[in-house]
Amino acid sequence: MADFLHHNMLFSKDDVKRGIDKLTKEGSLRSSEIDPLFKEEESKIFKFYSSEPQKLSQKRKKDILVQARVGTMGRLSELRIVDWSIDKKGVSNYNINKDVLSVVNS
Repeated sequence: MADFLHHNMLFSKDDVKRGIDKLTKEGSLRSSEIDPLFKEEESKIFKFYSSEPQKLSQKRKKDILVQARVGTMGRLSELRIVDWSIDKKGVSNYNINKDVLSVVNS
């Protein structure tokens, strides 16, 4: 699964595998628990979004990291790898789709 996702996303195969492993292990994660994974890759993300990442304001950097998470997790949700829900307070919650995971890993 990580091979397929790597070819269709900004992140490396290892990045994708680490994210899927964390979701699989934890069961359910909130956006605030996933954000650190994107923070670890911020230099790669900023270079993707800007030809001059060093000139980005702190607010813009924060916005870019949120956009990267929403875009990535949204794509995983479209592929039915992740179930994405939003609670009454507007907080995103992500769960690994175990049915898809079992098929892919078999």
